[in-house]
Amino acid sequence: MGPTVLISDDDPTLTELLSYAVAARGMSPIADISSQTLELAKRHRPAVIILDLDQLIDGMVVLAQLRAAPETCDAKVIVLTGHHAEGLREQCLELGAHDFYRKPFSPEFIQRVATLAGAK
Repeated sequence: MGPTVLISDDDPTLTELLSYAVAARGMSPIADISSQTLELAKRHRPAVIILDLDQLIDGMVVLAQLRAAPETCDAKVIVLTGHHAEGLREQCLELGAHDFYRKPFSPEFIQRVATLAGAK
């Protein structure tokens, strides 16, 4: 399999769908529905992390932790959220996210994940 993609969302149906789509593009998905994103990222060193903001632990806090940890600071983080607060995209990008998408996502989202992961 290709590059590892960590999918962190509290919705098991969505993580399953994203895992399938990522695997279909030749990448290796790891699904996290338990808000263990930082620990899993340190252990597996994914190329890309898909991060939902609305989980047991605030996704903005997790994003900041991912950027601060030496083991995870190089991972590309794509925020995928259902929130529509004004300025949220800019706030996530300032914290170090590589990209920002709103739910529901379009097929171009998986292409962006593949591009950032370096998948063929």
